[in-house]
Amino acid sequence: GDGFTSRIIMVTGQERKGRVTFPSIDPTLYDQLRSDLEIISLLRGPFSWSKEAKRLFSYWYEVVIDEEYHPIVTDDRFISFLERIHILAIKTAMAIRVAYSNDLIIEADDIQLAINLLEEILPNLKTAYGALGRSKSAPDLDRVLGQIKKKGVVSLSELQKMNWRHLDSFALTNVLLTIS
Repeated sequence: GDGFTSRIIMVTGQERKGRVTFPSIDPTLYDQLRSDLEIISLLRGPFSWSKEAKRLFSYWYEVVIDEEYHPIVTDDRFISFLERIHILAIKTAMAIRVAYSNDLIIEADDIQLAINLLEEILPNLKTAYGALGRSKSAPDLDRVLGQIKKKGVVSLSELQKMNWRHLDSFALTNVLLTIS
C-alpha cells in the first residue's frame, strides 16, 4: 500500500445485490449526465474554501486523523493511505462540489460529506486490500480464507478440490496452519 493503492479510494462489497441480465440505461438520465460532465470539463481555475470549510478541514487534519484513525488502523499496509487521506478528502470534496455547482468554492458541507465517505471505507480496508502484501502465499491465504468464510464448515478434501490448480497438499496444509 505505499504507491498506487495509497492514492486511490478502494470500495468493496461483500454481498451481491442481485443480477441484472440486461441492464437498461435511462436515456434522460444519460443525457443529463453527459451534459453535466461537459459543463464540468469546462470549469477552470483553482478552488477556494469557505472559512467554515477551512476550520472543519483543519481540525480534522490536525486532530482527528492522528487521534482517531491511527489507533484503529493497525495494519501496516494502510499507513501510507492514512498519510494521504487528507488529499483524498480534498479531491472527493471537489468532486462533490462540481456535482451540484459550477462555483469552485468548497463549503463545509462538501468537506464533511467527503470525510464521512472516507470514514465509511475505513472498516473495510482489510477486505479491499485483500491479499496485497509481500508474502508469496498471501493470495492463497486470502482465497482459502474466503472459501472457508463462504461455506462456514469445509473439509480438507473439499478445500483440496477447490484449490487443486493453486496448491498441492503440502502448500494447502501450510496455508491452513497459517490461518489457524
